[in-house]
Amino acid sequence: MTISSLLWFLGILVWLGALVHCALRDREERHIWLFVILFLNVVGALLYLAVRVLPGSGLLDRLGAGARLDREIRAVAGEIVHLGEKPHLLARLGALKLEAGALPEARELLERALAREDDLHTRFDLARALERAGDGAGAAAHLQAIIERDRSFMYGDGLRALARLLVELARHDEAAPICAELARTRPSPETRYLHAVVLEARGDKEAARKELERLRAEAGAAPAFARYRQREWLAKARALERRIGA
Repeated sequence: MTISSLLWFLGILVWLGALVHCALRDREERHIWLFVILFLNVVGALLYLAVRVLPGSGLLDRLGAGARLDREIRAVAGEIVHLGEKPHLLARLGALKLEAGALPEARELLERALAREDDLHTRFDLARALERAGDGAGAAAHLQAIIERDRSFMYGDGLRALARLLVELARHDEAAPICAELARTRPSPETRYLHAVVLEARGDKEAARKELERLRAEAGAAPAFARYRQREWLAKARALERRIGA
């Protein structure tokens, strides 16, 4: 195959991919971009990918994340050398290591910071590190300690994280009151789904079906960008509906 033939073939793949993505996924400006892709061919497809797909994919952020993290880690490590192991510096370095995926280092730094100062944000980051390392029980203990002191911590993020973790650990009796509270006070596809899982696990399939119906109705009324952000929970809700025959 010649270079020109290869480029032609790749162009066709890009054009078809953009066309299919636009037809199936772009609900807000579908008709405009379908016209652009069809009229301008490969150029239109590249424009669509650059304007509509790439910014929302997070790829640009991920490409620059590694360099940014390295710079910030070096800067905070330098501050620790000069100022000593201040709790807020250890916590900041631990959070950066967690973001970089260095779980053992993140855990060790966050535990040292927490030993010096019992800060809720440090405890929350430590819970995240423990969860990602596979220590769900340890993470749940820290999250429970957080919500005992501040039930609305980070606008409910602590409560949501605890509910999600308890459901993953199949500790449904503990999760039930938290999920019910979240579904009532902070409804979202995630909290509705978690509540439905708990209800189904405890044998109340009818209540689980009603919760999934509420989830569907609320998601249908939400803007497209919100549905896109919650697509993981919407997909899980559809799978749960199929399983329980909703």
